[in-house]
Order: sequence, then C-alpha cells, then structure tokens
Amino acid sequence: MKNAEFKKLYQGNFELSQHDIDLIELAKKYHDKCNAYDDIVCSGRREGVSFPVSHWEVVAVNKNALKVRSAIIKQGERKGYAPDVVRKAIQKFNNNYK
Repeated sequence: MKNAEFKKLYQGNFELSQHDIDLIELAKKYHDKCNAYDDIVCSGRREGVSFPVSHWEVVAVNKNALKVRSAIIKQGERKGYAPDVVRKAIQKFNNNYK
C-alpha cells in the first residue's frame, strides 16, 4: 500500500469545508462584536475578561447580544444558512478557531 493510499484510508481528511468556514466566521464575528461591547459597558474585569457587575450592565450586555445575534443570523440567511444552524455555530464556537 502506498503512503498516499494509507493516509486516505486511515488518517482521513480533516480539512474544513466552506460551510464550516462560513459558520466559524459568523460565530467569531458574533463573539468579537459582543466582547468589544462588553469591554466598553462592563466595569468588571478579571484576567482580561470583562463582565457585568450591575443590573444595568447585565441588561445592556444581554440586549446587545440579542441585537448582534439577530444581525449575524440575517447575514447567515443571506449566505443560505438556516437560523438554527447559525445559532448552533455561535453556541459551539470557541477561541480555538482564531
């Protein structure tokens, strides 16, 4: 068995599809926008992460997150992705994709 055949059979193809790349980009955009807003609004900081410490900050952060999510879902729909698919990508996103 040749090396190329072995790789194909036993190591698989772990390249991201365009579908995956699009969803990762949308999810990253959501988290980047929310984090940028949090940095402006939130007065709490720990290990470089902003967090709300008052009722007003919690309300502002949540309101912004809903607004950003709605805009990102619309962007996803324009690319042909169902809202649930975009929501799931946002939920699953982590900073390993940066």
